[in-house]
Amino acid sequence: MLSRATQNSAITLSRCIRLRSNVLLRTKHTRSTPNVKLVNDKRYFTNTITKPRQIPQNKTLKTTTASVNHNEVIQEEQDPIPVEETNDIVADLEALSESKDINNKKLSTQSMILLGDFVEIFHNGQYSGVVVGQRKSSGGRQVLTVLLRNGKTKDFSSTVVAHVVPKFIQSDTRLSKFKFDSSAESLPDDYPIASFTRGVMDYQRTIQLRKGIQLKRFTQLYDQFTDKRTGNSHNTNNVSLDILTQFAFGPTVTEVERHATFLYLMNDNIHFIPTTNVRQTGLWILRDKKETEIITQIIESVRSKNDDFNQFLKRAKQLVEFHKEHADPILGTISQSSLDKIYNSKEYGLSDTDAMFVNFIADWIKSPPTGIHTPHEIFAPTILKALGCYDDHLFVDRKLAMLFLKQVGMFKPWDNAKLIQNANNVIDDYIWSDKAKKMDQTMNLHSNLFLKGKLDKSGFYLRDPCDAIRHDFGDMPVYTIDDQAAKEIDDGISIERIPGSDSMWLHVHIADPSAYIPPTHALAKVMEQRGQSLYLPESHHPILPNALASQKFSLGDTAHTVNSNGSQYALTFSCKLNKEDGNVQAWKLQPSLVKNVKKLYYNDVDQFLKPYATSTIPHEPLVNFDKKYEHPLQHTTTTTTAEDQQILSSSSKTSTVSKEFEQDLLDIFKLTSQHSQFRFQNGALNFVRPNPYVELEPQPLELPNIHFTPWSSSSSSSSSSLLPNYASTLPTIRIGLDNSTVSPAKKMVAEAMILGGRIASHFAQEHGIDIPHRRQMWPSDETISNQDITQRLEMLNERNPNTGTIGLSNVIQYMGILPPVSMTTTPGLPHVLMGIPNGYVKATSPLRRYLDIVTHWQIKAHLLKQKAPFTRERLDQQLLPRMEIREKQLSFLQQDCLQFWVIELMNRFMGEGKGNMEWTCLVNLPNMLARSELGGTMEVARVTILELGLKARIQNLKQSLQIGQVVNARIVKLDSFNGFVELELV
Repeated sequence: MLSRATQNSAITLSRCIRLRSNVLLRTKHTRSTPNVKLVNDKRYFTNTITKPRQIPQNKTLKTTTASVNHNEVIQEEQDPIPVEETNDIVADLEALSESKDINNKKLSTQSMILLGDFVEIFHNGQYSGVVVGQRKSSGGRQVLTVLLRNGKTKDFSSTVVAHVVPKFIQSDTRLSKFKFDSSAESLPDDYPIASFTRGVMDYQRTIQLRKGIQLKRFTQLYDQFTDKRTGNSHNTNNVSLDILTQFAFGPTVTEVERHATFLYLMNDNIHFIPTTNVRQTGLWILRDKKETEIITQIIESVRSKNDDFNQFLKRAKQLVEFHKEHADPILGTISQSSLDKIYNSKEYGLSDTDAMFVNFIADWIKSPPTGIHTPHEIFAPTILKALGCYDDHLFVDRKLAMLFLKQVGMFKPWDNAKLIQNANNVIDDYIWSDKAKKMDQTMNLHSNLFLKGKLDKSGFYLRDPCDAIRHDFGDMPVYTIDDQAAKEIDDGISIERIPGSDSMWLHVHIADPSAYIPPTHALAKVMEQRGQSLYLPESHHPILPNALASQKFSLGDTAHTVNSNGSQYALTFSCKLNKEDGNVQAWKLQPSLVKNVKKLYYNDVDQFLKPYATSTIPHEPLVNFDKKYEHPLQHTTTTTTAEDQQILSSSSKTSTVSKEFEQDLLDIFKLTSQHSQFRFQNGALNFVRPNPYVELEPQPLELPNIHFTPWSSSSSSSSSSLLPNYASTLPTIRIGLDNSTVSPAKKMVAEAMILGGRIASHFAQEHGIDIPHRRQMWPSDETISNQDITQRLEMLNERNPNTGTIGLSNVIQYMGILPPVSMTTTPGLPHVLMGIPNGYVKATSPLRRYLDIVTHWQIKAHLLKQKAPFTRERLDQQLLPRMEIREKQLSFLQQDCLQFWVIELMNRFMGEGKGNMEWTCLVNLPNMLARSELGGTMEVARVTILELGLKARIQNLKQSLQIGQVVNARIVKLDSFNGFVELELV
């Protein structure tokens, strides 16, 4: 018999759960949302809730206006651009397929959820229930049909499931009599709904009771796992659910106890934060003790409306009103005379206490939306409402918070919102965080020691391990071909003609940092943590120190020379091609020395190769690479053509392509073109896509300051750190389309690198070396529909035989059948969209990608007859899964940042009255119903603006649009914070 006090505690805690509050603060009840229905793996609202049924995978939404059922499907507004669209025309072939693995940019490497499992879901509210339907979706995800305690069902993506109790139905003695196949797509139609819902309600009551009983022990969790001396938690702030449960209940834990602990942690959101992939990792972040104290202080101030809070509101409101009066409503700039007014006045400023509130609002933007009501989700909007400055805003959301932080001088008008939103996510390995600063310090330390020649004190190799087996290429020319702004020059190409034969060796020379860096070196640890270099429009963030990656380890005149002849270390992949079909006929791999490095630029090589490349370069009439856009305008016209730029470039300097290089370049081009033809014959897919590039000036552009520093206009104006980030001028934005798919030089270099990757894969397969291969395989015909098989054959047959190209308006129709790309240590597997039948690995960018240098270490260990530094188990179970996720995360971040700056440029044009500019749009998804901001419905279609490579949505459609159709539209609304563009048909 429980004591009355214990029963009361359990009841109180249960009420807190139902009211979506936590131990320290009570929140408002979450408003219920309409049911979610899935059509073609997209999430949609539906007003009716039915018993689960199987949705055919090939079901499509009809495209005629009359066919859209206004009572059935309404697109979910929280996901304004379906993430599956990211695979349309914005990435190379491999990234194209990898992008299909993403849902809401959350990467799924999780175990399957089965019928009969109990799930806790956080998505626009909290939902609990038992899985009664499931089907596979792209990227290892699932679409789950969940039976809730009210007897209704609701569909969710598996990515929003935070906790699973396996075999819930099977383990309940009252329900286990109902037999079913847990791996099937749905339960039999006669499953006992009433019994299941009673089982769910009884189980939830049990969970709440167990929570109440252990309440005292739960309240001790945070202090137990936090270092009281420093306020920092153990194990870098991460603690597993199992360990926390063991503290609360004892060493042997049950699923009920794990579940009760999970719910307690979810509700104590002041002290505990779930990691992004909490269902898989089971890890929880313990907030820093100082941070919890600040959050508690803010909550108390807002609730009591004390003097600290009221004074902050007064001073912040004064700044907001100043900004509204003096700043350009679109550009956000303020005239210098107005800036002088605020700097010279003693009326403006924010105190240390004010900064606490400002940083709290900034933390709201930096924390990823999880569907969970955190303190920031509740009290940041409350603070903004209390200002009384935003009554004309429909929503008090993160976008408004961003505006507020610009108005009080924390952020500059152009600060990249996508970076700020990811400040606590993948980007914290590169900038802002304490761990990023420590990594920078490590890189600087070892870079300085290397430059001073103190290799013995830094852990570098004192002597090249491969010194005795290196092949010296002597004076053979090595051509590095890159952009003028390229930093890490990690590849070069040579041609070697065989005397007495018309055959030639093609040599791909790759920079060799593994000649200096052991796998256990401190720099190797930094490379592993970061995974790959991060390229942002604002700045470049390498995985190796700039002085080493861009100079000493790069190929060229800045490289570290290893002898009196000026030789440089390289790892060389060499091949001869079969004249009949262009396949690799012979190959070899060897550590090498090169010295005669010739630095060429893409534009110069393009000018030389263009007359010879007319039949091998694809043409896409929908994409115009000539147009460039710029603001503030520094030329006489808004756009300049590529030809004009090349003429200007050639007139200002001599081409890097000397007469003596021409025959070598032609032979390299001939060989790489032959190999391209081999890949096309083996199913390679090619298409021309509008993918934007962005140039900013000044470069690097200062990154946002994510921690607010208090300032006062009464302080000395000489101290810029005490002044707000207001601005009177704007950085320059230049935008065009990346021409990689139509540049003869870029395609030649890319093909040579593909050959290098094939040679590395062949070498590893022949010698039994474990390295990270890439694979992409068509599913077996038995596992897919006849329609998918037919589509695949149509796609392959539609390709241009010379270029492997499919027209852009047609290729988007085949995106749904493209298989995902993955990594594996299993050799010899195909990469179908690249047309590679028997093995491929990325091994040509060791200065920029950690897995590439891992491949070098593994290969060298074999050459030196040493034990491989990485076991297959470590690669398969640790490195490859983590790097696969990291690559995709960084790819999305870089795409988001490009989109942000394109939208910013368009926003500037709108501010200058150019809103009537017409844009050419390609329809990616046909008519569908979507919710408007005001809650109504309208027909929309998803498109890509071809001049900009920008995803957008055409709203308020009165006619039917088809996939692949080209239409003209103009911009109606821009939202760089959410990456959202609204258009209307012209």
